[in-house]
Amino acid sequence: ALRASISRVLALQLGATTLGTLLFWAGSGPHAAFSAMVGGLLCFFAGLPYALRVSAVRTASPMQVLWLHGWGELSKIGIAIGVMLVIFVRFEQEIAALPMLCTYILATLSYWVALIRSD
Repeated sequence: ALRASISRVLALQLGATTLGTLLFWAGSGPHAAFSAMVGGLLCFFAGLPYALRVSAVRTASPMQVLWLHGWGELSKIGIAIGVMLVIFVRFEQEIAALPMLCTYILATLSYWVALIRSD
């Protein structure tokens, strides 16, 4: 059940990334589409270590599970902020902030969609 939920979140994130990329391509062109794709993939790759770590744990006490999720969320946020800073400083001309952030947020909402639609 846990692996299915994690797979659902990751698939939804990739779907949201694709949707955001296509919408920004249609509405604003390739530069915005590229920025949107970067935002969605940032969300996906920032959460991937957390997903892999959680899915690797077979048995754990409730406190261990709590710590695992806490550190997972903290690492996901840290990775996302760190990569965003690098993107905005190093690739300022190549990335449009609005499409990137919109698709990042859309991909992040995948967690809520997966929770709402869980079995």
